[in-house]
Amino acid sequence: MREVREHHTAGVDFKLHPRRISKSLDDFKAEHETISQLAMQVWLWLESRRLNQPFSSAHNYAFSDGREMSRHAGVAKCFVKYEDVWR
Repeated sequence: MREVREHHTAGVDFKLHPRRISKSLDDFKAEHETISQLAMQVWLWLESRRLNQPFSSAHNYAFSDGREMSRHAGVAKCFVKYEDVWR
């Protein structure tokens, strides 16, 4: 949770006090990858709690056989495809 709070604080600070940042494209990509992985961990943790079923990946979530998942399977599959496109 500490890492989530740190990124949130930095994001709020940037939103309230925008400034130009001089970074290479590779630096931005690395930062995006780090934040995306953290967001995935948080999302999987939340969904695991919500559905009372552990999920280790978006793929695992999308293709889960859980009863409650059937309502969300289409959306989850789209998320997996979106994740694959941006990796």
